Amino acid sequence: MKNSFITLLASIVSVALPLSASALMSSSNFRIYGDELGGTGARSTSASYALYDTFGDVGGGRMSSTNYELLSGFQELSEHPTFSFSISNASIALGNLSTTAVASASHTISTSTNAYRGYSTSIVADGALRTSAIDVNGVSDGTVTAGNEEYGIALSGDDRAFADDRAPSTSAQTIASRTNWKNGAQTTVTYKASIDSATLVGSYTQVLTYTSVGNF
Repeated sequence: MKNSFITLLASIVSVALPLSASALMSSSNFRIYGDELGGTGARSTSASYALYDTFGDVGGGRMSSTNYELLSGFQELSEHPTFSFSISNASIALGNLSTTAVASASHTISTSTNAYRGYSTSIVADGALRTSAIDVNGVSDGTVTAGNEEYGIALSGDDRAFADDRAPSTSAQTIASRTNWKNGAQTTVTYKASIDSATLVGSYTQVLTYTSVGNF
């Protein structure tokens, strides 16, 4: 039998800005960050831009001095960007592997952001699950199966990027994403490994780097 350990490095991209006073209206069904009295306005988008326009503002724009800064008008009325990312457990141990069962262990990644276009989380492996110069084969048929030498990850949650078992790659690999804002978005990552009778005994390791970004 062999022991397998997976060490995870989290690369967290976050935005933290000072709080400011604003008019916030909310109920169990809606949330209005602030209100503005003007003429008309709209939000226009395409694949390459987002345009916020308004008509009827009086005295809009930015003014400042040594002691103050005034942001006036509809275009200045926006929430500060927020983003947070966490991993429930930074080290995963698969324990002793056997030819008769698939070993597995899981943790959960959580993302909260007010980014209008959501977020994307990816992983990069430092190589195969390995000991010295010996690698465990990455799963290639979509399912880690007992009795076969295979290793991969499975995902669960509304934001998961794929539904089958896949081997972590040394290139960036998206595992979770969404196209709108979300507080407390969670994806569970399950690590799976199995061996055959020819797999050598040893302590097998792999380091994964997690990177999550908000699409503001």
